[in-house]
Amino acid sequence: MSSDGKKLAFAKIKLKIALFIAVLIGIWIFGLSKYIDNLPRVPTSDNSYTDGIVILTGGTMRLKAGVELLHSGKAKRLFVSGVGKDTKLDRMLMMSGALPDNILELKNNIDLGYEAQNTHGNAIEVAQWTKQHNYKTIRLVTANYHMPRSYFELQTAMPDVKIIQNPVFPGNIKLEKWWNSGITKKIMFSEYNKYLVSRVTALID
Repeated sequence: MSSDGKKLAFAKIKLKIALFIAVLIGIWIFGLSKYIDNLPRVPTSDNSYTDGIVILTGGTMRLKAGVELLHSGKAKRLFVSGVGKDTKLDRMLMMSGALPDNILELKNNIDLGYEAQNTHGNAIEVAQWTKQHNYKTIRLVTANYHMPRSYFELQTAMPDVKIIQNPVFPGNIKLEKWWNSGITKKIMFSEYNKYLVSRVTALID
């Protein structure tokens, strides 16, 4: 093959690679858009009773919402997964402002999980707690942007347990025109990529 022929062949290969990358980016952007469009934007309307309430750590709003659900009699027990090794329940409750009148009574029905380091670990830890108590239904409390991945991980870990999604809505996350918010954009990119990894990992497993 002549020198010009080699250059032409190489140029065609580069063009194909560029087109392939462009298609992948397009698919990723489309998927990200659909992911954000489907995020919960309003509180759940399902107020049914469940055996347990599960909180995945990551924000004070989550703990406060979970304690309020326990206080209102929505479940038997509350489990907080992914707690820091040196974190005590009293300090967590104080920091979150989750202190209803009967908090001393409620504390006896709150369990802490210290093993999970990520959402996949949360799912394993929650599955163990659910199996320990022989629970068939749980209410999952986490941030709305984190709900798709956490729900998928928990559902994969315990397919026979009914999970009611109970999202909370952090004030610093702006889903309307999210691309104009640096914090929101960073979190959306990160969460969507992690969600894709969770789906792919589950398929491989």
